[in-house]
Amino acid sequence: MKQFDFIVLGSGIAGLSFALKVAPRGRVAIVTKKHRAESNTNYAQGGIAAVTSKEDSFEEHVRDTLEAGAVTDTVNIAAATTASLETETSALGKVIDQQRIQNLPLLGRNPYSLVALVPGARPSAGLNDLPVDQISQSFVSINGARANQNEYLLDGAPNTAAAQNQPVVFVNPDAVQEFKVETNSYSAQHGRAGGGIFNIVTRSGTNEFHGTAYDYLRNDALNANTFFGNRAGQKKPPFRFNQFGATIGGPIDFPEKVFGPMEYAGKNRSFFFVSYEAVRFSQGGTYIGTVPTLLERAGDFSQTKNAAGAVIPIYDPNTTRPNPANPGQFLRDQFQGNVIQRTRFNPVFVKMLDFIPLPNAESGRIDNHFTYPNPGDSGIAAGAS
Repeated sequence: MKQFDFIVLGSGIAGLSFALKVAPRGRVAIVTKKHRAESNTNYAQGGIAAVTSKEDSFEEHVRDTLEAGAVTDTVNIAAATTASLETETSALGKVIDQQRIQNLPLLGRNPYSLVALVPGARPSAGLNDLPVDQISQSFVSINGARANQNEYLLDGAPNTAAAQNQPVVFVNPDAVQEFKVETNSYSAQHGRAGGGIFNIVTRSGTNEFHGTAYDYLRNDALNANTFFGNRAGQKKPPFRFNQFGATIGGPIDFPEKVFGPMEYAGKNRSFFFVSYEAVRFSQGGTYIGTVPTLLERAGDFSQTKNAAGAVIPIYDPNTTRPNPANPGQFLRDQFQGNVIQRTRFNPVFVKMLDFIPLPNAESGRIDNHFTYPNPGDSGIAAGAS
């Protein structure tokens, strides 16, 4: 690899004059245009590699470097001094860049969950759960405001549902360039928000074709059983979760061999970027409930006790009568022994008992537990941009 002490971008008067000035101090490389008709410095790709004089323009070299299409052998970085305080606007907020979106863990692949990085933001507990849960994944309190008082934008256009101010489109993180959260003092162009402004900027294509494909898998075969399932001797509930998708982007080209006179070369001019993401899942759960004990199914409530250990009395509705000591109130007699006679059972209830399971996690109180694995429901969600 060739090494140079100085790299000068551009062969104009300023570039050449500066190259002559520094030539006695070391080796100089001059990066020029390949053809005169080119609109940028084709050999400046690979980073900002510039040493400028007072007569030259650093901004133009930066622009040419970002727009160029080739790679130089050597990269020397000359940092420009920029103000760390944004003086053109009074808005307060934070920009979450693409590097953080791609590298930080996102359980539900919801880029909005990175709002937790913004000072003054308090997201809801379910913000990073399943991506099909539209409500819990959008409620964020900004500086103490209500969690449904935010405005969501997508490339500057409204992306807010009128019902509960949640986002309409949850963008695939691979399609997000950056998103900004403005938390206070935002400009007059924004409205309809008492909390914050969420603005997602989507990615664009480049001069080369790039794409990704992925499938995030979660399965009960990789999970352990729950504590209550193990205690009741129940097997794990089913869980199948696949979150998959793809992205592709590049220049818009219409080759002459295919399109004839409609040919079009979109490099450096026109680009496209497409993303698709879908979710397929079936999720069960371990259900814990209260069912009648064997004694209670026979009408015997003598062992039905409250948390303090006292027997809960069962009263006979057929003995209801006015309370002479307190007009407007009534009295009832407790069943003898706190046992309901079998002859008093409703025949419909007797049939219903056949469909009520027996307890399998007896606790000795009225809050006995019946534990079973719920087979769960399937869900399908898809999105494209």
